[in-house]
Amino acid sequence: MNDWYRVTEVKTYAGVHILVHTLRVLKTTPKGVWFDDFGRRRFVLTGARKRFACPNLKEAVESFKARKQRQITILTSQLGHANDALERIEQWEKTGSFSFGGLQELLQ
Repeated sequence: MNDWYRVTEVKTYAGVHILVHTLRVLKTTPKGVWFDDFGRRRFVLTGARKRFACPNLKEAVESFKARKQRQITILTSQLGHANDALERIEQWEKTGSFSFGGLQELLQ
């Protein structure tokens, strides 16, 4: 039985550190593998597009990069929404006129 891998990050006072977790395979089936996830059994489909762990380190690194790119996309969108909301409330404070962006009729 071989090992599978998962790459994660941990934030500490000294910065961000990359960790490589080696997960021991307990059993292989025609559809996937069971492995020991720190004392808990976990099943991963071998044919899945998104997997918790990968059979080799190269795939685990690519999976980590894809997760971080998706996280950046989500957080960038959330930051844009927060900035828009802040701009609108500051506009209201200055002018007393608030642009609801088409929702004004719903609020009356």
